[in-house]
Amino acid sequence: MIEFLFIAVALIGSFIAGMYDLKTTEIPDEIPLLMGVIGFFGWLIYALTFGDFAPFFSSLLFGTAFLLLGWLLYKTGQWGGGDALLLGAIFYLIPFNQKTNFVGIEVPTTSYELITYNLDLFLISYLFNFLIVGIIYTIIYSVFVGLRNSTATKKFMIIDYRKNKPLYLTSVGLFILSSLLSFYFLKLGIMIFLIAGLMIFWRYGKVIEKKIFTKKVKTSKVKVGDVVVDFKKWDGITENQLKELKKKKKFVIIKEGVRFAPVFFIALLVTLLFGNLIFFLYF
Repeated sequence: MIEFLFIAVALIGSFIAGMYDLKTTEIPDEIPLLMGVIGFFGWLIYALTFGDFAPFFSSLLFGTAFLLLGWLLYKTGQWGGGDALLLGAIFYLIPFNQKTNFVGIEVPTTSYELITYNLDLFLISYLFNFLIVGIIYTIIYSVFVGLRNSTATKKFMIIDYRKNKPLYLTSVGLFILSSLLSFYFLKLGIMIFLIAGLMIFWRYGKVIEKKIFTKKVKTSKVKVGDVVVDFKKWDGITENQLKELKKKKKFVIIKEGVRFAPVFFIALLVTLLFGNLIFFLYF
């Protein structure tokens, strides 16, 4: 079945992109562009060959919509260009719920039915899973980075505690309250525990961002591919930009965020295997 080919391309492409991001902090644009081209023209050829245009229309609609969403996040400095392309590429390749097809449930064939069906299943499931996986991944990644720089992290956490003592004490109070409530109201206790944990992690993340993910360096030490704060976008500096920068400034601030691309692959794999994690775990 042709959809298995597109799933394989999406999984392999997003996996390779994630490995590149972990190794180099950048996703080569060629990877998501190739994925998107395969998805777009693959479904077009399928439509022209078999006369079924529903998957193509769904691919065009959702791939373009999420490409624009990624582009907006890129323009506002939240994501890199490769992340934006990768999000769109996945939906160009997988325009409807493949997992439901695997278990033998009939998938609607008209464009309208398929688009509505997709909104209820793959699209929503992937977005929920992307959010959940993204949060867990970010926490693990940030903790790992903090442990690698444990001396600096401890030092600045102490400073941050002194500056934001009421927030930390409130979090401790919520932890104690959640423990007490868990004996009688388990769900409420868990919710309060998570809120307290997020408050602590928010401050921890701020320390990591300011003291480890960003640093002031001499312009002479900036390398091609480094992300310079002055440029406002998550793009690595090019050779020509670096030459111009060296003429104007002696020092710049470079930044490195969470290498986020592996989340695309993990969330996709989870969605294809389990569907929506919220419903899977709950039921």
